[in-house]
Amino acid sequence: MDKIDRLAKDLKRLKRNVFFFQITTIVLLAALVYFFWNAPNDSDYQDTITTKRLVVQDENGNDRIIISPKISLSDTRQRTDTLEGILILDKHGIDRVVLGATPTIQVSGEVVPRWQNSVPYGLAFNDKLGNERGGFGYYDSRDYVSFGMDFSTGEGLNMFVAEKGHYGQKVGLVMQAQDKGQVIYLGSSENLETMLNFDAPGKGRVSLTIDSTGESNIKHFDYMEDKSKTLLNSK
Repeated sequence: MDKIDRLAKDLKRLKRNVFFFQITTIVLLAALVYFFWNAPNDSDYQDTITTKRLVVQDENGNDRIIISPKISLSDTRQRTDTLEGILILDKHGIDRVVLGATPTIQVSGEVVPRWQNSVPYGLAFNDKLGNERGGFGYYDSRDYVSFGMDFSTGEGLNMFVAEKGHYGQKVGLVMQAQDKGQVIYLGSSENLETMLNFDAPGKGRVSLTIDSTGESNIKHFDYMEDKSKTLLNSK
């Protein structure tokens, strides 16, 4: 008798499971039919989004990505200067990465115009305080391409190509000591002179040069005594 009762209970349980499975199947089929019936066809498909400004926020409502031809104020951005392109901010509202036009730069906590008010187009990235720490960009007004890695207080390493010349140089690499000045320069000038300079900022320089004719020399410059000396000359 107990076996019959258990079988009866199992049968009822099985019927309930089958009923639940049938209901679930019907709901899923209905959902699939609705999806396919209302799915957009090729003529309704849109592959272009047109807008003047796109802002992506995190779960706390902080602006984290801004895409716009005019990026300035936002609800959570700390800086108020105007940039152009794509700006990525951290959760504190600090500019961290920008792809586009950057007429201003933050150095030692201060936002200032770039050198000679030039506006590069490129990629720049900042540290957790918002100070620029590096980037790659092209300057229209100077026909100048530059890649740099910076200290929080200023430039550290810079490579450049200057179509119009830059202080007489066409291409170069500059290494700086933090807050001290240039320590190494390697470059080629407009008159095809190649040079390698080693500097003790404010003290002196050893310079090796070779010109377009192949003549070369090594000179020492003493800034303290304001004099120079040729150490070696190929002539």
